[in-house]
Amino acid sequence: MAPRRFDLAVPVKFGLGGDQGLAVLASGFPELHATTCNTSAAQEVVQQTLTAGASTLTYDPVTKQYQYVWKTDKSLAKTCGRLEVTLIDGTTHSANFQFN
Repeated sequence: MAPRRFDLAVPVKFGLGGDQGLAVLASGFPELHATTCNTSAAQEVVQQTLTAGASTLTYDPVTKQYQYVWKTDKSLAKTCGRLEVTLIDGTTHSANFQFN
């Protein structure tokens, strides 16, 4: 199997009321689930960050936010999906994306 080629890094930012350490994601998460594109839904501009490497999670003590740099694959172009993030406390959060 050929290695996946990552073409876009999407910064996913969230807060947990302070620094809870970097082991906050449940095993196997985040996950991407394919969805039907909804062209009437509100959309936000996604800023591109780095284009190489693996997905990473960091914490910024100044902004008190976590940032998960989600590396996406070129094959996602022209599709939609729901990114699900489950934390070690069992809570699940999601965000919908349209890849143009």
